[in-house]
Amino acid sequence: MKNEIMLKTKRLLLTPMPMEKPKTSWMTVYMCFGISIGMALGSLMGNISVGMCYGVAAGVLLGTAMDASEKKRRAEILEERKYTKERAEKANTEVKKALEEIYACTPYMSAGRKAVVQLFAVTGEGICIWNEIGAWLMDRSEEEGRKLAERLENWLEHYRREWREISKESSLAVLSSMVVRYADLLRRR
Repeated sequence: MKNEIMLKTKRLLLTPMPMEKPKTSWMTVYMCFGISIGMALGSLMGNISVGMCYGVAAGVLLGTAMDASEKKRRAEILEERKYTKERAEKANTEVKKALEEIYACTPYMSAGRKAVVQLFAVTGEGICIWNEIGAWLMDRSEEEGRKLAERLENWLEHYRREWREISKESSLAVLSSMVVRYADLLRRR
């Protein structure tokens, strides 16, 4: 049973999932509207077939224009969402910049509040590693995967230390299990 779950999880992780709504077809919608409006106009003109022809033509033109516009916009959105190594590096730069700002405030913190800085550092490192894993999923370099797996496992040890100081051990099992599965995936096991 456990092996089946592991295989299903790996299959899900390796299969790209669509992250968007299904495509729409405005042409058919506007064509139907065009037929209706064309029939109404045709009955007013005394020739329904001519009115339907005008309605269908107007519906097809408007629908095609809407479909082309939406197709272009969808391509732009997908390009914006494309996860690349550069995007991961940019996000990691922002995380590191935020950590530097926290470190700059450390001298002005009371002794009791300084303890949280280490937790922020470990959390920031975790965010950076997960960003890199996201980029790795697009590239899948074997050497980089092994290095990321090692960093992820080291991060987990640091995170466990911090976690045990403020939370219960039982909640850590789910995270540990997930990290182990990702480390195996990164090592292609």
